[in-house]
Amino acid sequence: MRISILTLGLLISFISCQKTENEDPTNKIEPFLFVKLDASAPVFEIPNVISYRDLSLPGKPLVTSNKITLNNTGVYPVMARNNKNDSTLVKIFVSNDPDKFKVLTDGGTYVILTRHTDADVGQDNFSSQTPNWWKSCDSKVARQANQNGIKYAKSIGEHIKLWNLPVGELYTSEFCRNVQTIENMNLGPFKISKELTYIVYGTDHSKDAINLMKQLPVNNKVHILIGHSQLRSLRVGLTTFDWNDAFIYKLESGKEPAYIGLIKNREWIDYN
Repeated sequence: MRISILTLGLLISFISCQKTENEDPTNKIEPFLFVKLDASAPVFEIPNVISYRDLSLPGKPLVTSNKITLNNTGVYPVMARNNKNDSTLVKIFVSNDPDKFKVLTDGGTYVILTRHTDADVGQDNFSSQTPNWWKSCDSKVARQANQNGIKYAKSIGEHIKLWNLPVGELYTSEFCRNVQTIENMNLGPFKISKELTYIVYGTDHSKDAINLMKQLPVNNKVHILIGHSQLRSLRVGLTTFDWNDAFIYKLESGKEPAYIGLIKNREWIDYN
């Protein structure tokens, strides 16, 4: 069957128009956004969106605009639609310093040094006769992650994947609650580290963590380390390092690990 030159030309034009329409940047909804909290102007316009439903609370009505009020730091999940009626789940990460998240995608080598997830099941029995008691997943021997903690660890892991971070090496303390944290992040194989294990070895937890960082490869990836609350001593004046709080450090060959910023737990956990 012969196709006329005119027919072929029309076909090519149609395909070209379809391609242009599909690539139209005004239709593209980004699956995540990093936004700076601005109390003086809390209304934010979600790019390329004509309507959305706020998923932070069940039963919220459809909003027929792209304007959302962001009053606090946190993760705001919305189901957004563009002018083609395509739906996309969008996570808006609101922070006082969103640049600390953005640098993780700049192609450098970084470390996310975080405290384990929520863990209040049982307590640490420092006088236990159980060998290596801190490794035990028995709440009568050592404190364990709770159900919310498992959920929050999964949320952090999902967000790291959402941001398309090139995950490097994963290390965790020997405590079971830390192992539970990294397991539920579900980011890949991990190693258990004596350097991240606080108190039981009688060493300086923060210095040990820095020394471990120095051993990590500078390979344009994001390494993740799971430690304990005593890491707060890395920052002068920091009095609390809560569950799922994290420090970001940049690694460069021949240099000390460079502090970038502090992630507060609510800034990267979807509590909904």
